[in-house]
Amino acid sequence: MRCALVSTAPIWGGVWRHVLDLAVGLQEFGEDVTIYGPEQIVPVLKKRCPQIRIETLNETILADIVHLHLADTYEKRHGQFIRNSVSRGST
Repeated sequence: MRCALVSTAPIWGGVWRHVLDLAVGLQEFGEDVTIYGPEQIVPVLKKRCPQIRIETLNETILADIVHLHLADTYEKRHGQFIRNSVSRGST
């Protein structure tokens, strides 16, 4: 099963610690895991967790399960991102 762990948080902190822990756990259970984040955080994530596939967040996420953490739930572009992802059937 393809699992996408996604956050729009631009800086290192609690949400990313959670996402990396979750990714490692899912991978240990044999799941195909990819983490998606903003461009500026990707190098930090890759350094902290090199065994997990980490990609820059864009509007194309192909996965069976998407686990999403929004940095700001009131930011309009985040709502649009979710609508686009769902409408393409990527979740």
